[in-house]
Parts: sequence; structure tokens; C-alpha cells
Amino acid sequence: YRSAEVHNTMTVSGFEPYPTNKPYYDDAFRIVVAGPPPEITCGGDEVRLEHHGFQRLRDVGAWQRQWRFTEKTMYLGDALQGRGTERISRRFMTPCKAEAGASVVVLSPNGAGARSFLLHSPDAVASVAKTTLWHAYGRGRDGFSIAFTADAALPWSGEVRLEVI
Repeated sequence: YRSAEVHNTMTVSGFEPYPTNKPYYDDAFRIVVAGPPPEITCGGDEVRLEHHGFQRLRDVGAWQRQWRFTEKTMYLGDALQGRGTERISRRFMTPCKAEAGASVVVLSPNGAGARSFLLHSPDAVASVAKTTLWHAYGRGRDGFSIAFTADAALPWSGEVRLEVI
């Protein structure tokens, strides 16, 4: 339960955004394998992250993720540099009940008066699976894993939107 499969992140052809870290790796080795440290920039209504952890894969380069916020919508944009075709999976974990359509997931929170959400991506197929959301060793609660997956030609960019309905 430490893998990218159970976190709100992206995988490329099944590979994690960063290789499993080992205590005996030195800083020079980490830079060769995963590039420079991630860079985060903020401004106005957005946050950007640039990450080089996928560079260890042949023909895959930097990954940029941008979060942009409006009153009722969060836009999550991803861009991956490189060449060739890769399977891109963007995953999201939630305690909300999740029901999937082709590229849309309806999220229904528990509780009286709670508003529902649409999570959708115009460039990928959505799938939903039940999972355990772990919050401490041996302690978790029921939840859902949502994946938007597509075979994509690099360089690639895609978007996922979370909207209040």
C-alpha cells in the first residue's frame, strides 16, 4: 500500500513516478536514476509540479502536473515528454461512493446535504474498483480507486476535471 496504485498520482506503462528508494542510494545515484529534485511553483489560482522520475524509462522525459482552481472546478493537467507510445494511468483514491461511466465518474459523499461531484477526463477511459483506504498500520476504511487510462503517443497531455454538481 505504498505504491502509486493506491495514491493520487500517475503511472507510465505500470511504472511508478519514482523508483523505490533504498537507504544505500547516494544523491548522485538518485539524480542519475530520477533526475533533479521535483520543482513546485505557485501563483494565482494554480500550482505546478515538474518531476523527472520517469526519465529512467526509455524515451520518457519530464512530467508536469498543474492544478488550477475555480469556484466549482479543479482542473488537473498532466503533460509527459518523450516519444513512442505508453499506457498512461491517472489514479484517484476516495472515500466517496464512485460510479463510472465511459469517461465520467460520479462521486457521492456520505452525509445529509453533501454535494456530489463529477470526475471526468475527455482523453481516457474511467474504471472504478473498491479498495481499502489505509490511514494507519492495519487500520483502514472502505473506499474506491478510480483510474483514467489511455494508450498515448508521447509527447502527451491530458486533463481531469473535478466539478461540484
